[in-house]
Amino acid sequence: MYTADTHALLWHLQERFAPRSRRRGRGLSQRARRIFAAADAGRETVLIPTIVLVELVYLSERGIIPGLLVDGLLSDLGRGAENYRVAPLDLEVVNRLRDVPATSVPEMPDRIIAATAKATRSRLLSRDEALGKAVGVQVVW
Repeated sequence: MYTADTHALLWHLQERFAPRSRRRGRGLSQRARRIFAAADAGRETVLIPTIVLVELVYLSERGIIPGLLVDGLLSDLGRGAENYRVAPLDLEVVNRLRDVPATSVPEMPDRIIAATAKATRSRLLSRDEALGKAVGVQVVW
């Protein structure tokens, strides 16, 4: 099981819902691409922290990313896709947030993503090694 950070999920969505985009797959490693492909095929589970959804909606509203990326993801989640699950910002995540030092990870969304991985005992799907090191979770990229 993996917890996706915002960039990893965004790059996957660009490949999935906007395959002709100039930014298609930008930055997505081959290993990350394989993990998302396995999740798309129902062979792997990717957790999506609620803060990642909030960030994607915000980026869409600002015109930074196409709305169709967020629409496609929310549609899939609304249909109950078991391979992608929303990881709520609950009390366990809040408690794990205390394990993520603000001096190592200053951005609150990143701290919440790392705390979510810690709370769910999942690997962190991110190219940002500092997130994993801050809380002692395995970063996969």
